[in-house]
Amino acid sequence: MADMRYVLPPADAVTISGAAADVLIRSGDGAAALVYLHIARCGGEISPGRAAKTLNLPEKDVAAAIERLFSLGLIKRASGEGAPAIKTAPVKDELPEYSIEEVRHEITSGSVFAALVKEVQKDLGKILTSDDLVRLFGMYDYLGLPPDVIYHLVRFCIDEHTRRYGEGRRPTIRYIEKVAYSWEREGVKTLEDAEAYISRLERQRDRMSEILRILQIRDRLPSATERRYIEGWVELGIAPELIEMAYDKTLVQTGRLAWKYLDTILKSWHAAGLKTTQDVLRADGKPEKKPAASGYGTAPGRGGAGNGAMPDESDIKRMENFLKKLKGE
Repeated sequence: MADMRYVLPPADAVTISGAAADVLIRSGDGAAALVYLHIARCGGEISPGRAAKTLNLPEKDVAAAIERLFSLGLIKRASGEGAPAIKTAPVKDELPEYSIEEVRHEITSGSVFAALVKEVQKDLGKILTSDDLVRLFGMYDYLGLPPDVIYHLVRFCIDEHTRRYGEGRRPTIRYIEKVAYSWEREGVKTLEDAEAYISRLERQRDRMSEILRILQIRDRLPSATERRYIEGWVELGIAPELIEMAYDKTLVQTGRLAWKYLDTILKSWHAAGLKTTQDVLRADGKPEKKPAASGYGTAPGRGGAGNGAMPDESDIKRMENFLKKLKGE
């Protein structure tokens, strides 16, 4: 189906920030998205019972969605007499207007920000422009990231650029700022948070590399669409053995790597609770594959070669006597 554009009616509009929309889309939680829109539409007021009727959802699902919105940082409890019980939390998605004079004053005042600027310039191999300084200061002042976290972020971005584009390539401050916003949305506030987040990304990258090998994609990076498919499977926790099985079925049915077809198979298995190849075989009514028996034969016998065990001394003696009789000894 071709991409299409739609025009929404502007009258009595309810708007949400682009960053909040990104968080909701990435969460994949439809109930949370509906409840968030309901809260925004009602000016922050919400009754789970009334919301359940309005949204045609079970009240327990509305309550779970509210907790999910809290965990995503999209809503918070209001305080003060007469205030709404819940209000939407602002999502930081653009810098306030800092002047370069403000930033330079911060640098010359001997604050820790000055030391951060020095280290970032050294690692990026360049003198930061006025625009660069404003953006770096925004990460420090507006996002509230500690200097050690910002420096960790810069090193992470440098390593990512080196991995993707080779030695000598350095990220721009604008790119680093974009990653900083994503870290802020993920709740990365401390050095420990940053290290845990990077470790999680590395595990996801390892899984992606394994999946690319299964799909026989070599000597190139996946496209943006291919990456979204793979990231979706990783998030669902689909086992590599299932991806390999679904890939084989896709090739048999279509003769090629048809991503949408493959994705449909995997998501249908996931929805059915099928987590292993044995689960799929049982669901298809096919016999499960069993490991091959070890040894040289299948006939049972005490200490015989049929069950892979070494013969005992009495067997050896009996065989020697038998051979002597054959030779007429």
